[in-house]
Amino acid sequence: KVYFSKHFYQHRYDYREEWIKLSKKIAELDSLDDLSSLIVTTMANIVDSTAGGLWVKNNKGDYYLTAELNLTEHNKKVVYKNEPLIEFLSSKPWVVDFVEYFNDPDIYAGLLLDQWYAELEDIWLIIPLFQKNSLDGFVVLTQPRVSRQIDWEDHDLLKTTGMQLANALALTQISEDLSRARQFEAYNRFSAFLVHDLKNLVAQIS
Repeated sequence: KVYFSKHFYQHRYDYREEWIKLSKKIAELDSLDDLSSLIVTTMANIVDSTAGGLWVKNNKGDYYLTAELNLTEHNKKVVYKNEPLIEFLSSKPWVVDFVEYFNDPDIYAGLLLDQWYAELEDIWLIIPLFQKNSLDGFVVLTQPRVSRQIDWEDHDLLKTTGMQLANALALTQISEDLSRARQFEAYNRFSAFLVHDLKNLVAQIS
């Protein structure tokens, strides 16, 4: 059924238009914070979700909440690398659908998400963000105001958009790291000149 839908019927989304629109939005950004917010809002708009959050991997391999949209208070600020969700997403880059999870849990065999549901009762989707086959982050979305099911087109668009946004996230992080390194280099150079001048003054006074 999915095969025939992909090849013989008109698609709901114009992928060329979606790609150009997303590329323009990314090009207009100035900082990593702006990109993080864009990732949440872009994913939410695709499926009409009203709230969500972005968790990004840090240097230790854990995932921390870096941007959120209308999320209620919860305790899942940090998700550790050894948690079942991270292991599942790393091995199977699926979009986790909580409606599907509760209706047919065998699909997600070995994955326990009750804690997430306890923290966010209206949680709906978890979308992985991969860059070079590495899980760089994931987006959590809540239920839309009007209930809807997602099909293969939504899955494809979410995963494709996620890959492009993950690449943009990695490039932005590298750019900010380089900028920070240049600032430290300039500070060290300035400090060296200052210390050199102080030593000269001390020598003259002595």
